[in-house]
Amino acid sequence: MTAEAKQETEMKIVTLEVPLGEIATERFASLIALGILPRPMIGNLTGKEKFNAQGLEGKASFTLPRPLAEALLKGLPPYRGRIVTGKNHENE
Repeated sequence: MTAEAKQETEMKIVTLEVPLGEIATERFASLIALGILPRPMIGNLTGKEKFNAQGLEGKASFTLPRPLAEALLKGLPPYRGRIVTGKNHENE
């Protein structure tokens, strides 16, 4: 992979999905309040996410550059978030 292709892949826009309860944590709430993270889109859990969450909790989706999404995901407990990529990533 060329350096140019690697940089293009790294800066790809992806969707980070987390259970709704995660945005109430100090980490997410602070980043949203400071404008570092955009306001999330709120939706229902579909089961595709395979989150460790109750079905009533719902999910929050953020459209972000991949490196930021990966950094946020690393700070979450297992099965409390996922990165969605691909042509239809905003519709999943």
